[in-house]
Amino acid sequence: MDVLLTGGGGFAMAVLAAVLRADSGIRLTLLDRSALTAEPGVRVIRADVRDRETLRQVLAEGFDVVVHGAALTHVPDWERSRPADYLDVNVMGTCAVLDTVLAGARPPRRLIYVSSCAVYGDGTPGMDPQPESGPLTPGELYGVSKAVAERVVARYGELFGLPYVTVRPAKLFGPMERPTGTRALMSAPFLLASALVRGRPLRVTERTMRASLDWLNAEDAAEALTLLVRGAGPNGATYNLGTGRRIPFRELLQIAETHATRAVVRVVPPDTAELDLDPDACLGRDAASAVDLAGRDLSWRPRPFQEQASSYFTWALRNPAVFG
Repeated sequence: MDVLLTGGGGFAMAVLAAVLRADSGIRLTLLDRSALTAEPGVRVIRADVRDRETLRQVLAEGFDVVVHGAALTHVPDWERSRPADYLDVNVMGTCAVLDTVLAGARPPRRLIYVSSCAVYGDGTPGMDPQPESGPLTPGELYGVSKAVAERVVARYGELFGLPYVTVRPAKLFGPMERPTGTRALMSAPFLLASALVRGRPLRVTERTMRASLDWLNAEDAAEALTLLVRGAGPNGATYNLGTGRRIPFRELLQIAETHATRAVVRVVPPDTAELDLDPDACLGRDAASAVDLAGRDLSWRPRPFQEQASSYFTWALRNPAVFG
């Protein structure tokens, strides 16, 4: 099976690539705008998803499965300084991938579009967990661009018979999360892992200690994506991928503390904090993700959160270079 990952050097796609590399029946190609280190048996192509000429060359021979994960993620400063980039990369880049996929020698058996829980945006305050049915009311340009790209993928499927599946991951953390040219805001688990590695407490606001979010280890998301790569679930479906409940920050902190020999956090005033989470956040993008559909169609369930977080903190302590 020939599989292409766009954004193959990004956080979630890098974790998926590591899983797929272990399958001898998969011939893997990674496409990313950054220079990637080639792994044995993996083809690496340095290109931007908006570069249609390179895409045509890459996709000319065709792939069995294309996982489109290349994206510009949400950063408040970027939204103000480079707003058009969200539409250019996340929407027009998706169009470029779709056009060149369809022009290839053999259309894929499936295209998997990696969207985001950000599409729920303002949603319905208090709806928790959030089902795939929406409503979709994104406010930030990242969520807007992902919601638009979802509809573009669906319309291409209707017009051209392109088999597709969409996934909406919750707030991901895990191995290979690090700052990149398309990702600058790090998750709370990453910041706690960094504090463990550096032996310096993470500075948090008092209200962060009362906050909660649905965090999901990217390894668990990769397991669901691998099932989709192998053909599980019906085409045209959309799946939330999350832990399925809001995880209190204190619960996450307690797991981190089992790996520590000193204090992991210090509560400080907002103007000196490294992490500030809002305990009253209750919009669609803040809710837990309802994951019953993925459980039913894919037989997928995330690991218990204790295991998700503990395995990540263990990995972090063994890979300190990731944290600078």
